[in-house]
Amino acid sequence: MRDHIAIAIIFLALFFLGVGIYHGYVMPYQFLRINQKELANELFFGAHLYMTMCYTDFVTTPEAQFDAGWIHTYVLLVQFVFNFYFLLKDIIYTLMLCVIKAYRWVMDDPTGRAIKAKDAETKEKERKARLEKIYNDTYEKTVKRL
Repeated sequence: MRDHIAIAIIFLALFFLGVGIYHGYVMPYQFLRINQKELANELFFGAHLYMTMCYTDFVTTPEAQFDAGWIHTYVLLVQFVFNFYFLLKDIIYTLMLCVIKAYRWVMDDPTGRAIKAKDAETKEKERKARLEKIYNDTYEKTVKRL
């Protein structure tokens, strides 16, 4: 039974090696960073599959299996930190976009701009009307004097 498990693990490793080659050659995602992250995760997964073979009769001594277990733990930790870094980076990026969107929504309110522009036009018209009235009054007074 153990030989069949090792063979199944070998075939799984070969399958995921093929998936890794597909990710590296075809680059199915739009951004290079996502493709590189997926390729790194495929390599991590291949390492995990190789490490699981070390728990079968493939490695005969218990000391070597113990050491392989710790190495597997370190590889898992590195993969966790790797993915957690990108997770935090994406969360911070999304929060920054939300803050920028909220700032623009508060500061650059399109309806407020339209009201301010309309008020400016009205004020300009009122100012022109006052100046015209002053000009007309001054003109009439001057004509009366003559």
